[in-house]
Amino acid sequence: ASIGPLTGYLADAPVLFDGSIRDNISRFQDATLQSIVSAAAMAQVHDILSALPAGYDTPVGPGGSGLSLRERRAVALARAVHSMPRIIVLDEPDLGLESADCGRLAIAVQDMLAAGMSVVIATQNPQLIALAGQVAILDGGMIRAFQSSFNASAFTAPSPAFTLPRAAACAGVH
Repeated sequence: ASIGPLTGYLADAPVLFDGSIRDNISRFQDATLQSIVSAAAMAQVHDILSALPAGYDTPVGPGGSGLSLRERRAVALARAVHSMPRIIVLDEPDLGLESADCGRLAIAVQDMLAAGMSVVIATQNPQLIALAGQVAILDGGMIRAFQSSFNASAFTAPSPAFTLPRAAACAGVH
């Protein structure tokens, strides 16, 4: 049995393949346009993708060529939620996003949780960390603190060498 349909993943540098936006969101599987649009809507990226010249049929070159970073990340996020997986892993999902897009990303994470998905986010963004039900603070690849909520102003570093900007990971478990 494959775990692919049970998991969704957004890499910090999303990889897209030669085809269309629709192909990439569906992972080159048969899918209705309605399921593609629903995934994009849950990911809060439908307006970005539908505004492209050919919408969901817009061609994508190897590695996502022909699309901006914002558009590539939008396709990859919609792909991550397309199969309505049980677990979503988002690796630095806010990289390169403008403030408005970060707000939409936070709404998308809330929608994922409301749909019953467990969401794991690797981020340094306080807005995304605030959504987490549980937070693990990482330092040098090791968990240094684990708590049920996170307040950056109340956090006490476990060692003088530790600084929050190194890495923070949060998990919102539904």
